[in-house]
Amino acid sequence: MAEYHQIDADAFSAALSEWGFAETDPDGERIWQRAHKTPGCVIRVYSSIRSGRKAARDVGTDAIRVTALYQPNVGTTLPLGTARPLLPKMVRVHRVKGWRENLLARCREAWVQISRIPQCPACGAPTVARTRKSDGVSFRGCVRYPDCKGVAR
Repeated sequence: MAEYHQIDADAFSAALSEWGFAETDPDGERIWQRAHKTPGCVIRVYSSIRSGRKAARDVGTDAIRVTALYQPNVGTTLPLGTARPLLPKMVRVHRVKGWRENLLARCREAWVQISRIPQCPACGAPTVARTRKSDGVSFRGCVRYPDCKGVAR
């Protein structure tokens, strides 16, 4: 069984800052985010560290989560609900001895996966996997649907 470690907030922040992430939401759980080269795409890291605390919650109760999102107007502070997921759930990073290396690997994996997402031919935004209701056929549709109805081939 893995031996869990308490992660210090300063060490967590230093590691993510070194990789180009910035803290984005000071209320509630501390969240770090980094813009991807694809416009509107971000990688977000949920830390399991509450705002105002110096360490993560009790050991073993949760893990660090990495997600890839499409968030229009990345430079603005939009509510978290306005971001749309781009990738399926990624494997969580457990708070074990090698958490830094594991977290960096997950962030790199998310970066590469976003780079491989086909862009919408109509607006250039990323596409997401969708299923047509009429016949169940899978396709890649614009993440901005219903504002944009573009479909990638």
